[in-house]
Amino acid sequence: MLVPPTFVTVSEGHRLAVRRGGHGGVPLLLLHGFPCTSLIWSHNVEPLAAVGFDVAAPDLRGYGDSDFAPDGFYDFAAFNADLIGLLDALGWERAVVAGNDLGAMVAIDLANRHPDRVDRLVVLDDSMPDLPDAFAAAGIPPGTPKPAIYDYQRRQGLHADELVAERCAVAYPQVVGPFWVPGAGHFMPWEKPTVVNRAIRAFCGDLLATRGGAA
Repeated sequence: MLVPPTFVTVSEGHRLAVRRGGHGGVPLLLLHGFPCTSLIWSHNVEPLAAVGFDVAAPDLRGYGDSDFAPDGFYDFAAFNADLIGLLDALGWERAVVAGNDLGAMVAIDLANRHPDRVDRLVVLDDSMPDLPDAFAAAGIPPGTPKPAIYDYQRRQGLHADELVAERCAVAYPQVVGPFWVPGAGHFMPWEKPTVVNRAIRAFCGDLLATRGGAA
């Protein structure tokens, strides 16, 4: 069933369209990528709400039914200013944040800017952050300086498993994964929603148990 969006004011005169499911459970923010909207999470919102999550899947500013940027900015800082406003509007102190593609980049940036607001990260099909000092300490040779957004484009196609595994181990010491989903392309929430739902549920089982959800 398609969950229609509702509008949430995240700053004065600025609204995001948000698809909601569940109330009072473990806060879960689902972030779409480019060129998608929150519709990519259509097969995830209600199943995740049913197991105990309080789900919000917004259209980022300028996407879908959300307002265009009132200040003209469409960068990580602007996206995350909106998302902090959304968390505040929903009364969420902290949330599990899952993102695909651009949404994963926004989620990583949100965790770096506001670590007190992000409980856990679920990163779907995206590059890892560039941490040259940490990588060097782990014996990973330095690469040619380049925008992080191109990292997975240049290496993922040839050595995806090595790229993600080596960087996840350093960037996320408490990482679960990475793992591959056979038959899935880039748009995993839409292509393999059952696998994504099960993975998020398993990853957050202790949080669901604390809230009385179906861990």
